[in-house]
Amino acid sequence: MPQSLACLAEVVANTYSCRVVQTRGELRTQLVFAGSPARARVAAYAFAVLRRVMDKDRLAHTRRVVKRDRKAARGEQFALGWVAAVRMNLPKQEMGESEAREIDLAIRQAMGEVRGTQPRQLTSRKGINTDSVAGFVKGTQARVAQGLEARQNGAFAQLEVQS
Repeated sequence: MPQSLACLAEVVANTYSCRVVQTRGELRTQLVFAGSPARARVAAYAFAVLRRVMDKDRLAHTRRVVKRDRKAARGEQFALGWVAAVRMNLPKQEMGESEAREIDLAIRQAMGEVRGTQPRQLTSRKGINTDSVAGFVKGTQARVAQGLEARQNGAFAQLEVQS
């Protein structure tokens, strides 16, 4: 999993007081947001929306880069800058110790022992600083409007991202 996606998942999890767990299957890697059911659903939805916007901005930024490896590296640097800017725009919600223990226990019971992973690192010789800065600038333009309305069965969220 690219480092930018791992960072975005962590930012979203912190925003919605969740934990994020990466699971690997035979064919693909999956992210699971763990927490209260409403928060986990909202976090998964927010991650999907933010990832779509980030991917669209990344593709627009690397449109003229021809070489495949250079395009991937420069796109990753752009995405890391984008995530850093979005991290500043999203409020971080503190999770209580008891809630954190409950979530960790639920993860251990559902998935067994969880160990940390190292995200894939891509390197580029040129353009790293300019790509990161361009990503940061574009990420600051992304506005996240959140609304949460309580319902009888839990909560639902409305997330709007403007870029």
